[in-house]
Amino acid sequence: MSHTAIVVLAAGNSTRLGSPKQLLPYQGTTLLGYTLQQLTSLPSCRVFVVLGAFSEKIKKEITALNVEIVLNPGWNSGMGSSLSKAVSEIQKRGDFDSVLVTLCDLPLLGTEFYTSLLKFHHSNRNRITRTSYPNTKGVPVIFKSSYFPELTQLQGDEGAKPLLKVHTNSIADFLWKEPFFDVDTPESYQELLLKKSN
Repeated sequence: MSHTAIVVLAAGNSTRLGSPKQLLPYQGTTLLGYTLQQLTSLPSCRVFVVLGAFSEKIKKEITALNVEIVLNPGWNSGMGSSLSKAVSEIQKRGDFDSVLVTLCDLPLLGTEFYTSLLKFHHSNRNRITRTSYPNTKGVPVIFKSSYFPELTQLQGDEGAKPLLKVHTNSIADFLWKEPFFDVDTPESYQELLLKKSN
């Protein structure tokens, strides 16, 4: 059985939104809570949530969920530092054969998506699996454990992008039918609520 660590990057301060996106009400919980509900239902996976800004407030909202919380004091230096911190903790806490990296603001990706992504990655024995949407390519991304040392060296705002650029020939793209959608602004949050009410 494959054992995958799932990293949810949720350490940012939501500058463009004006309030913590992690705590936006959604589907009877919060944006982050909903994402974690989808991920904790996946078999043979362990979920790690990276917190930074608003960490104390957010922790109170997710303590009931079966997740590992990773605090990143240097969250304001960018997603790279949060991912690096998470993978460093993952290496200490268990024997995982891969890590799936995702964000807290992709609520249209549910259990069906993550199940299909993981199956594609493991069935094809991919080294790196990247999501390919009709309008872009990017997260969620899965890395084999052989990339853990490089992931722990990441810094800056680009997350895992520098690593993807270096290992282009090792990437397999998982095709997803829906356009990429994240919640970054008040307008995108309202669009999300309209999508779910229709």
